[in-house]
Amino acid sequence: MVRVVAVAMLSGLGLICFGVGCDKGAGPSGPATKATAPVIADEGPLPEGMQGVLAGYERVRVRLAADDYTGVPGSAARFAEAAKKLAEATVDTEETVAAVQSDPTEAQRAALGQVAAVAERLARTSDMEPTDQARMGKTQRDLFGQLSQPLIGLLQTTPSLRKNLHMFECPMVDGYGRWVQPAEEISNPYMGLSMLKCGSARSFGAD
Repeated sequence: MVRVVAVAMLSGLGLICFGVGCDKGAGPSGPATKATAPVIADEGPLPEGMQGVLAGYERVRVRLAADDYTGVPGSAARFAEAAKKLAEATVDTEETVAAVQSDPTEAQRAALGQVAAVAERLARTSDMEPTDQARMGKTQRDLFGQLSQPLIGLLQTTPSLRKNLHMFECPMVDGYGRWVQPAEEISNPYMGLSMLKCGSARSFGAD
């Protein structure tokens, strides 16, 4: 039986959100089973523009979902570079217009700048002691939440950028617990392999 593990009252909306499938290793239904690690593909250069930003984000997300803490900093560095490049791009360049699908607004630039700044901090977790996996994982996931918030805010206000993306929320996170991914099957970067299927789908229109 699916266990309800958290109830969160969303401020101002009076909406009850139930987190399901949050037994360690459990899926949306049935008894706990050992989670299968997400596949981490070989990383090549990121595409240009917003496509590269979203691809970079996904690489970081997959590594966290797979508990691959030592691989996160390298992916985060490339992700940060892609976000910073787009945030600082000249508005009238063909590259920028094609990437964002419209002239980027100041709000969009600000959001991308925030994403890049936190991603750079995530990249610097390479300086942490690799043997302390628990501390490294917690730090990386906290930073992932901090960069997910402005990125998701950008996607919420720019529908054309979120095509083929799905948003989820984990009720177990102490802080910002939402993320986006291209696959419909949940793969939780905040819980990793211990509770890979924990969470529920969310609408981009939800606060």
